[in-house]
Amino acid sequence: SNGLLVGILLAVLMDNLIPWERIE
Repeated sequence: SNGLLVGILLAVLMDNLIPWERIE
């Protein structure tokens, strides 16, 4: 299944668009 792949892609995209950790 591609569920894991989609999850990783989403996590990477979210981290790039919304770098919460870098703001703190």
